Amino acid sequence: MMYTPVTHYLARPLWMARELRKADVIVVLAGGVNRNGTLQPASLYRTIKGAQLYRQRWAPKLMFSGGLVQSPPLTEARSLAGFAMEWGAVPARDVLLEERSHRTHESAVEVAALMRKHGLREVLLVTSPLHLYRAVRSFRAQGVAVFPVATDEDDLRARRGLARLHLAWQLLREYAGLGYYWARGWLAPLPSPGRIV
Repeated sequence: MMYTPVTHYLARPLWMARELRKADVIVVLAGGVNRNGTLQPASLYRTIKGAQLYRQRWAPKLMFSGGLVQSPPLTEARSLAGFAMEWGAVPARDVLLEERSHRTHESAVEVAALMRKHGLREVLLVTSPLHLYRAVRSFRAQGVAVFPVATDEDDLRARRGLARLHLAWQLLREYAGLGYYWARGWLAPLPSPGRIV
């Protein structure tokens, strides 16, 4: 499988077109934080993309979503926000934290509640390319007006053996997640996704 085009055919249905437009808030979904608070690669890519969108003034607020890594106060959301603020990308006054979720569905539920609390309606949703399809459908199931923005990771176009094997593993996890979410009724209907642009 890792030496054939199968992985790319399997990845193609998950590709989504980027819908970059002005919104009320940019939401960055955490993608893993080490126990010492340092960001794993997926979280790093997502944080950088969210910060770039904020600096380009696509939205006035930047929200990070992700629950506890270990005992309080370390959460994924706080770790991502800390990195962005230390980098000088966003001031603390424009940062919102969602620190209760541990999976995509929970992020959608908790972010939707925070958006209602703060009077926010439209969101630019930032996550990795393979995760975007499930994330968008999860957020739309909560009534959120969401516009997808994938990170700049090249995970859908892996060419070499080990990278393609990693892509195959990610695809298995993502399709399993989609099946589970579908069975639980956590996904909103969505037209067939297109290519990332």
